[in-house]
Amino acid sequence: MALLGPREVRCPAGGATRILVTRAGGMPASWRVRFDPPGAATGTAVVRRSVLPLGIGLQPPEARPLAPEMMFERGWFDASHQVVVEPDHDVTAIIG
Repeated sequence: MALLGPREVRCPAGGATRILVTRAGGMPASWRVRFDPPGAATGTAVVRRSVLPLGIGLQPPEARPLAPEMMFERGWFDASHQVVVEPDHDVTAIIG
């Protein structure tokens, strides 16, 4: 959860927008992301992870269909973790 409340990121249709980026986390964490408007939440969310810093030990990207509300989790060994959203319609990601 965000310390200062939810954070909003605009995600234009047809583009790829990074909504989460963590580096050297070392501990598990999770983020709840809601998309506004909920009916426009179609497209893809791609999760990229690395088990070592600087992109060494990249894991295969995990593509998931966009949903009105999603959870993204960083594991114990995810040194680098990023989520990229590729929506079919303009949406706003509300993280927190």
